Amino acid sequence: MTPNADSGQTFTARATGLSSGGTEFQSVAAPGRTGGLWLSLKGDGLCRSTDGGATFTEVSSCHASHTPGFGKAARGAFHPALSMVGATDAITAVHRSDDEAKTWTRFDDDRHPWGWTKAAATGDPRVCGRGYIAADGRGVQYGEPA
Repeated sequence: MTPNADSGQTFTARATGLSSGGTEFQSVAAPGRTGGLWLSLKGDGLCRSTDGGATFTEVSSCHASHTPGFGKAARGAFHPALSMVGATDAITAVHRSDDEAKTWTRFDDDRHPWGWTKAAATGDPRVCGRGYIAADGRGVQYGEPA
């Protein structure tokens, strides 16, 4: 919604390209990217805007996104690393993408899942590849590539 010229007393719908299915959303702005917004649609996936939220495009590599966040970009990458708890395949897990959600790297594995972690996820702004997860009452867990 965009505020009208009446100091925000009324609003006009603005964004296009969004799913009409979900009722829970979480938006995050990509640091250092003017107009870069990412919108978690929880069980309905992930959408991206490059024009400040006027339009959104569904991210085809993500089937569910619960907690998007950003960390330091990979060497030579233009966009900050995207971290999330979500599903890129059939299983919900902790993931990171260094290429604007084209491909994903899984943080946890089948033998060491991090449990219910849908409160918050983010990457470290200083250490590329390190990610943090708020573990709903079990503290903060983190992982990084070996």
